[in-house]
Amino acid sequence: VAITVRPEHKLQAFSGFGGNYQRDNAFLPDGGSSSNFGLDVANTLYIAKHMKYPWARVNLHLFDWEWVNDNDDPETTDYTERFKSHWGDVEVPFDDQREGLHYKSQVDRYIHIMKQWLPEGTRVIAHADTFPSWLMEGPIIKKGMAAEFVECVTSYLVYAREQGLVVDLFALKDPHKGYPVFTEDEYPKMLVALGKSFAKNGLKTKLMLGDTNQFYTLKNYAILANDMELRGYLGGMGYQYSGVLDGQMPNHRLWRDLAEHMGLPFFATTFGRSYGTSPTYLFEEVRIQMQLVRDLKVNAALLTSFVANSRSPKDNLTFARTV
Repeated sequence: VAITVRPEHKLQAFSGFGGNYQRDNAFLPDGGSSSNFGLDVANTLYIAKHMKYPWARVNLHLFDWEWVNDNDDPETTDYTERFKSHWGDVEVPFDDQREGLHYKSQVDRYIHIMKQWLPEGTRVIAHADTFPSWLMEGPIIKKGMAAEFVECVTSYLVYAREQGLVVDLFALKDPHKGYPVFTEDEYPKMLVALGKSFAKNGLKTKLMLGDTNQFYTLKNYAILANDMELRGYLGGMGYQYSGVLDGQMPNHRLWRDLAEHMGLPFFATTFGRSYGTSPTYLFEEVRIQMQLVRDLKVNAALLTSFVANSRSPKDNLTFARTV
């Protein structure tokens, strides 16, 4: 087989592969063995110590950050309640018995551990899909609470920055049916409000559109393409992939085309296959990587999980070796 290298033939700028850091309901300050963020998870420590990667995606659990409304003024943030840690209606101790450390809040421990795991220079995509109950009415933000939502997100990002964790891109995760948190009329206004709030508070965080696995929501984002005010606050477009992409490539290319039309980098915010579903897993994983980079021309691709959540330690180490 003859292989010809053509350095003059350039494709898209590709910053590299990264991964998602998952946190589930087992994340507790006592460092229980089932916790995804236990510091003794061998595969996670291996990746942090031996790999360099440009992007990591994390979940900001806003219900941990502002479990009750701090006050009735969205222009003023009161951090007092932030330093109480609650899991649902149950207050959780702040001391981590295994680490011998004391945290002011659940969020403090979360930030502390992420900082240990992220190699220097790794950029962060944050998404939010869990919201304080006082903000919500069913799946929708309560009427008149949009400004409080903006304050909740902005204050979290400002506090994270003060603790040394800088978020580069922020997305409202996975809008399965259009926009589950806002009505379609409210959504563009909310994005602009977030962008303005980030800038006002000195954050360099930009907004990511998409970050969904539902193709039919493309039309909702296409409507935003001509919103010039919003365009100034955007930093990327994302889509979540699972399994090989054969048969759906024309649909997937539409997301890439929209990102290109809006002048945005295009991210595969999740991708990969489960280790146990196929004896040809490794070959399929490499094939997916090739499809993303060569056919969809993504600018970055993030493995579904870097920690022991949806993948086993063997999955993660296999990826570490192949990439």
